[in-house]
Amino acid sequence: MSDSPPIGAGCSIVANNLFMCSKLMEIHLANCEIKDSGAKLLFKALIPHQELHIVNFDSNDIGDGCLDAVY
Repeated sequence: MSDSPPIGAGCSIVANNLFMCSKLMEIHLANCEIKDSGAKLLFKALIPHQELHIVNFDSNDIGDGCLDAVY
């Protein structure tokens, strides 16, 4: 989904649907105008995905403040 039209507020929709991706190995959301609040939702939704190896959130407006959602 990289370089998609800005998903911004749509992060909650993406996060809520990640449960259907039981074998998710990669997620690419670069350059989608994601902010800290959306990144937190996505990070929390990705935690159960044990097979996830690549997460690409490059070129978004994400700061260090949302990294606590990863732990």
